[in-house]
Amino acid sequence: MNAQHGDVGILGLGTATPRGRLSQEDAAHFAVKRCARNEQESRWLLRRYGQSGVSRRHVAVLDADSSSQENAQEAFIRFYPEPGSSEANSGPSTEARMRLYERSAPALAAEACREAIETAGVEADSITHLITVSCTGAVSPGLGERLIPQLGLSATVGRASLGFMGCHGGFNAVQVARKLIEADARACCLICCAELCSLHFQYGWDPQAIVANALFGDGASSMVIGTAQPVGSMRIVHGASRLIAGSGDAMTWRIGDHGFRMTLSPEVPKLIETHLRVWVEKELSSRGLSIDDVEQWLSHPGGPAILEAVERSLKLKPEVHAISRQVLDDHGNMSSATLGFLLERGGVGKKLTVALGFGPGLVAELLVLHGG
Repeated sequence: MNAQHGDVGILGLGTATPRGRLSQEDAAHFAVKRCARNEQESRWLLRRYGQSGVSRRHVAVLDADSSSQENAQEAFIRFYPEPGSSEANSGPSTEARMRLYERSAPALAAEACREAIETAGVEADSITHLITVSCTGAVSPGLGERLIPQLGLSATVGRASLGFMGCHGGFNAVQVARKLIEADARACCLICCAELCSLHFQYGWDPQAIVANALFGDGASSMVIGTAQPVGSMRIVHGASRLIAGSGDAMTWRIGDHGFRMTLSPEVPKLIETHLRVWVEKELSSRGLSIDDVEQWLSHPGGPAILEAVERSLKLKPEVHAISRQVLDDHGNMSSATLGFLLERGGVGKKLTVALGFGPGLVAELLVLHGG
């Protein structure tokens, strides 16, 4: 039995964040002591943190029981001590960072999944496929195998893991789930994106790494996707991807000896501004739609410059990204998990919504959603 086109929808959403929370002011203070070598670099770093669009973020590195600012500072310093006299001091090893990922990510993922299952109104053992997404940690048995007993999923649930994709991983997971359900309307998919970006704070003077340090936070989001109900679900109308030719070095994510390292070229906003509009118009036109028909835009807040590039390319007013900017302000960029936060805060109702995401490749992703 095949699902008819347009019958697939998001039935439930869930989000979770670590209890530890860090203000951007404190984050900048910590970064100065670990990255800047002189007063000029300190001033540049403080400006970048101040212009990031982030006011606060949840951070797994912080002690979950920290109730005071003093305790939070101590927890951060324990994991990320100030560098000594040796220039080779680059912070914790990748192994140490992955140990913390293994301790923290599964519980955070399970919290988001439980909420999604509850809001969808489905039984855990009715889920046929589990799709996990993460680019900030790797361990085996992975998130999927750990979530099965925690959530009471069937021991025979199908599993897929999308790893190391970056900020657009959640979009790809939705597309995988959609295809599974279009092939079999009885399928019910649980997606979980769990990202602990704070584990990859980079020491030293590297402007691109400092911009990433200023933007990223931790969180998990989950979706239950199945055959859409007449009311109460977000119908997935269309999904598409576009690789921008010649942009492979514009955004990268590589494993290093001291965490994973991101490069984020200043050319990224220009590439988005140049290439986005024609592609979006083509994809919307394939569904008989235009940019003017879209009632809500939920663009992944990779940073203020990314949102501004989308606005310039599509000729949108800044206020259309109010929700994207709110999520960035409250949580920072949580990589693949951010999509769930955008959808939860934006809702869909009866609105025609377009979600946009961008990640290494450089790849743009698009989802068209409509209320049930």
